[in-house]
Amino acid sequence: MRCAVLLWACAFATYGVGDTLTTCINLAYGASELNPLINYYTIIPLKIFIFFIFLTLYLLSRNIIAPLMLTIVGFAGTLWNLLTFLSIS
Repeated sequence: MRCAVLLWACAFATYGVGDTLTTCINLAYGASELNPLINYYTIIPLKIFIFFIFLTLYLLSRNIIAPLMLTIVGFAGTLWNLLTFLSIS
């Protein structure tokens, strides 16, 4: 149980906050988003939707793969966005 809570906290920090914040910063500085569905108006609702899909999958299966996947994707996205920001600034 503790492991799952820690993984969900990491998923929220990396995917929910880190990736979202760095994407918004990059968009503000004129970078383009690789995902055509993402812009200033859709990023928050899409992130919430995806987060709750993974949360539902976790609650149905009690498998820690869902928060682990969000953590990995969030970390990779945040890192990619930071490298993008450094290249445009």
